Amino acid sequence: MLEWLGEISSVCNALCDPEKTGQSWRVLLEKAQLRAAVRRAYREGYFLEDVTCTHIKEGFGVLYHFGHYELHHRLTYQVILAEDAATIPSIADIYQGAEWHERECMDFYPVEFTDNPNPLRLLLPQEMTEKPLLKPEKKLSGLLDIMCISDVVHCKSDHPLAQAMSEQVAAQKAEAAEAAQKAEKSDAEDAAPAE
Repeated sequence: MLEWLGEISSVCNALCDPEKTGQSWRVLLEKAQLRAAVRRAYREGYFLEDVTCTHIKEGFGVLYHFGHYELHHRLTYQVILAEDAATIPSIADIYQGAEWHERECMDFYPVEFTDNPNPLRLLLPQEMTEKPLLKPEKKLSGLLDIMCISDVVHCKSDHPLAQAMSEQVAAQKAEAAEAAQKAEKSDAEDAAPAE
């Protein structure tokens, strides 16, 4: 584990398989933890690749992808915003390039990056009010469906998301154990001599 990741305040840290996910670490943060975590990534020599947003059952997932030239891995910070409270502080004063990424997110989703130095639309007409990347409710995935929870290294046990993850991991383990028992029983039946 990156030593300094254990020092930042987070909801969950997951060690990911880069070949499957394109990331080495995924860190779930509360909105209030974001700027301190971003400043720490900056001090540790990470560069910002992009800021993006996705519409999920829990609201909006804002993702920050960072790379490192020497460590050759990718770090992802994620903050979940409720649909009725979709504001998050800008990080453009830490990574100047974030300004354009944040503006693109604001074009396509009803997410506001407070203190963005130039919050005008980036790609869409200024007068456009529609948010074209919003999904219908039936097409929304949940965070637990898209996060590599099997690789969670640390989670705050009192956080609702951590509790939901624990329940899902326990259910996955129970399903795997049941499938293994069925396979074992089937193998035993196949190996039994015919009468």
